[in-house]
Amino acid sequence: MFIIEDDDEKALGLPSGEYEIPLMITDKRFDSNKQLIYSPDNLAINSGWLGDTILINGTPNAYLPVAPTLYRFRLVNASNSRFYKVALSDGKSFTVIGNDGGLLDKPISLTDSWLAPAER
Repeated sequence: MFIIEDDDEKALGLPSGEYEIPLMITDKRFDSNKQLIYSPDNLAINSGWLGDTILINGTPNAYLPVAPTLYRFRLVNASNSRFYKVALSDGKSFTVIGNDGGLLDKPISLTDSWLAPAER
């Protein structure tokens, strides 16, 4: 994942350092020896390969202990076919400040959001 910033964004005072977390979400399949499998059949070639294990930054069942402060999560859907519904486990709202087109004109508050393949 490449993180691209400009002076306007830096001037916003958004969470940074340990409070800015890139999250790459993908799905993969593994065999019984935990080796990566990628052998799509004709259906998967046409409609997309779906894995049976969701990984965050390459880690299954990822977990991040957080402090009671604001964080900035940069999400990217690195799956080639799967859509993800992103939400907080307690159902609380979060603020979206940007997407594939860059920073939004104004932040929006959501309780969930969908990420399509290759979307950020």
